[in-house]
Amino acid sequence: MISISAEEINDVIVIHIKGILTIEHIKEAEEVWLEQLEKRPKILAFELSEITEVDSVAINHIIKLVRAAAEMDVKLIICDTNEQLEKIFKVIKLDRVITIMPNKKFQDEYIRRI
Repeated sequence: MISISAEEINDVIVIHIKGILTIEHIKEAEEVWLEQLEKRPKILAFELSEITEVDSVAINHIIKLVRAAAEMDVKLIICDTNEQLEKIFKVIKLDRVITIMPNKKFQDEYIRRI
Protein backbone atom coordinates (compact mmCIF):
# COMPACT_ATOMS: atom_id res chain seq x y z
CA MET A 1 0.00 0.00 0.00
CA ILE A 2 1.16 3.51 -0.77
CA SER A 3 0.04 6.96 0.28
CA ILE A 4 1.12 9.99 -1.74
CA SER A 5 0.31 13.63 -1.12
CA ALA A 6 1.71 16.88 -2.46
CA GLU A 7 2.16 20.14 -0.64
CA GLU A 8 2.78 23.43 -2.46
CA ILE A 9 4.68 26.20 -0.68
CA ASN A 10 5.22 29.07 -3.11
CA ASP A 11 7.77 27.81 -5.67
CA VAL A 12 8.42 24.54 -3.81
CA ILE A 13 6.40 21.33 -4.06
CA VAL A 14 6.98 18.59 -1.50
CA ILE A 15 5.71 15.11 -2.30
CA HIS A 16 5.19 12.96 0.79
CA ILE A 17 5.34 9.24 0.10
CA LYS A 18 4.45 6.66 2.74
CA GLY A 19 4.37 2.90 2.53
CA ILE A 20 5.63 0.57 -0.15
CA LEU A 21 7.28 2.03 -3.26
CA THR A 22 7.69 -0.98 -5.52
CA ILE A 23 6.80 -2.06 -9.04
CA GLU A 24 3.18 -2.62 -7.96
CA HIS A 25 2.79 1.04 -6.94
CA ILE A 26 5.21 2.87 -9.21
CA LYS A 27 2.58 3.85 -11.78
CA GLU A 28 0.53 5.66 -9.13
CA ALA A 29 3.62 7.41 -7.76
CA GLU A 30 4.86 8.39 -11.20
CA GLU A 31 1.50 9.97 -12.10
CA VAL A 32 1.73 12.23 -9.04
CA TRP A 33 5.39 13.08 -9.71
CA LEU A 34 4.75 14.04 -13.31
CA GLU A 35 1.61 16.01 -12.47
CA GLN A 36 3.58 18.07 -9.95
CA LEU A 37 6.56 18.43 -12.29
CA GLU A 38 4.26 19.91 -14.96
CA LYS A 39 3.60 22.83 -12.58
CA ARG A 40 7.29 23.71 -13.05
CA PRO A 41 8.19 24.55 -9.47
CA LYS A 42 11.72 25.73 -8.74
CA ILE A 43 12.10 22.82 -6.31
CA LEU A 44 10.40 19.42 -6.35
CA ALA A 45 11.19 17.56 -3.15
CA PHE A 46 10.47 14.05 -1.93
CA GLU A 47 9.90 13.32 1.74
CA LEU A 48 10.56 9.57 2.02
CA SER A 49 11.06 8.97 5.73
CA GLU A 50 8.01 6.69 5.96
CA ILE A 51 8.87 4.40 3.04
CA THR A 52 8.77 0.84 4.35
CA GLU A 53 9.95 -0.90 1.19
CA VAL A 54 11.58 0.13 -2.09
CA ASP A 55 12.75 -1.87 -5.07
CA SER A 56 15.10 -1.32 -8.00
CA VAL A 57 12.22 -0.41 -10.32
CA ALA A 58 11.25 2.50 -8.06
CA ILE A 59 14.85 3.68 -7.83
CA ASN A 60 15.14 3.57 -11.63
CA HIS A 61 11.99 5.68 -11.89
CA ILE A 62 13.44 8.22 -9.45
CA ILE A 63 16.54 8.46 -11.63
CA LYS A 64 14.32 8.87 -14.70
CA LEU A 65 12.49 11.68 -12.92
CA VAL A 66 15.81 13.39 -12.16
CA ARG A 67 16.43 13.61 -15.90
CA ALA A 68 12.91 14.88 -16.62
CA ALA A 69 13.21 17.53 -13.90
CA ALA A 70 16.59 18.68 -15.23
CA GLU A 71 15.13 19.10 -18.71
CA MET A 72 12.45 21.38 -17.21
CA ASP A 73 14.99 23.29 -15.08
CA VAL A 74 13.43 22.00 -11.84
CA LYS A 75 15.73 21.09 -8.95
CA LEU A 76 14.90 17.69 -7.49
CA ILE A 77 15.68 17.06 -3.81
CA ILE A 78 15.15 14.16 -1.46
CA CYS A 79 14.53 16.02 1.76
CA ASP A 80 14.18 13.17 4.18
CA THR A 81 14.81 9.44 4.19
CA ASN A 82 14.92 6.62 6.65
CA GLU A 83 17.93 4.52 7.59
CA GLN A 84 17.12 1.76 5.07
CA LEU A 85 16.89 4.21 2.16
CA GLU A 86 20.03 6.06 3.24
CA LYS A 87 21.99 2.82 2.99
CA ILE A 88 20.57 2.00 -0.43
CA PHE A 89 21.19 5.52 -1.75
CA LYS A 90 24.81 5.44 -0.51
CA VAL A 91 25.48 2.07 -2.16
CA ILE A 92 24.11 3.18 -5.52
CA LYS A 93 25.64 6.67 -5.14
CA LEU A 94 22.34 8.39 -5.84
CA ASP A 95 23.71 11.54 -4.21
CA ARG A 96 25.75 12.07 -7.39
CA VAL A 97 22.58 12.81 -9.38
CA ILE A 98 20.20 14.20 -6.77
CA THR A 99 20.54 16.35 -3.66
CA ILE A 100 19.76 14.37 -0.52
CA MET A 101 19.46 16.24 2.78
CA PRO A 102 17.80 16.01 6.19
CA ASN A 103 14.36 17.58 6.44
CA LYS A 104 15.52 20.28 8.89
CA LYS A 105 18.20 21.49 6.47
CA PHE A 106 15.70 21.43 3.61
CA GLN A 107 13.20 23.43 5.65
CA ASP A 108 15.85 25.99 6.62
CA GLU A 109 17.22 26.41 3.09
CA TYR A 110 14.10 26.21 0.94
CA ILE A 111 10.96 26.72 3.03
CA ARG A 112 11.73 29.08 5.87
CA ARG A 113 13.53 31.47 3.53
CA ILE A 114 10.17 32.55 2.13
